[in-house]
Amino acid sequence: MQTQQFGAVIDAVLGARRQEPGRRLAPSSDDRGGPEMTRLRTALIAARAARARRRDDREIARALATAPTLESAHEIAALAARR
Repeated sequence: MQTQQFGAVIDAVLGARRQEPGRRLAPSSDDRGGPEMTRLRTALIAARAARARRRDDREIARALATAPTLESAHEIAALAARR
């Protein structure tokens, strides 16, 4: 009995939220576009990760080029090799 009442309250609240103008609910798993959107999302994530790796590589190269001593350049190269 309590579960049915709780379910009715939830339905009433969600129904009221859907009727409010200008308010958007998060899309349900059925509304996310299926496998096409999953592949697109995966491709975007991979592209962002690759861009971040390239950015890190450029920063390391810049640090190596501006290292004040050969020893500090060696330390930077050693740190870069461990990442």
